[in-house]
Amino acid sequence: MWDISNSENYISQEHDVRGVIRLLKLQLEINASKDENVIELIQRSKNTNPYTGKAMDYDEEKRILSFKCLDYRKFKKCSISI
Repeated sequence: MWDISNSENYISQEHDVRGVIRLLKLQLEINASKDENVIELIQRSKNTNPYTGKAMDYDEEKRILSFKCLDYRKFKKCSISI
């Protein structure tokens, strides 16, 4: 999945991995509060986009949380379904 053979890639991949951890935490946050409005919860969450500090992107129809990866050569978006 990630290539650590190039130090430039390694740094961007490390930041992306930290962002994916935020996605996982947000997923857990959403799953723990079943009655709450998902969009409002995402807007209030401390688990934000690691590069912008804003709320994670959310595709309501597909129920996917995401952010644009820094290492865009391999992945355009880092994402997780909820």
